[in-house]
Amino acid sequence: MCLPEEGKLVSFYIVIPAYREEIEYKLKYGMDELSRRFRENRLKLVLDVERPNFCADFKEG
Repeated sequence: MCLPEEGKLVSFYIVIPAYREEIEYKLKYGMDELSRRFRENRLKLVLDVERPNFCADFKEG
């Protein structure tokens, strides 16, 4: 978040395409844990359509 001199609030958002297993992992363990996996695997903030699935080993059950 940034507050320019004009006094207008500026917010920055990020959209991260996610694999099905990553969404299921997030639903079970929460966004903090999924974010931890992203950090550990150094998720790039530039869209990479060939990025690996960081939760490929997760099986709901």
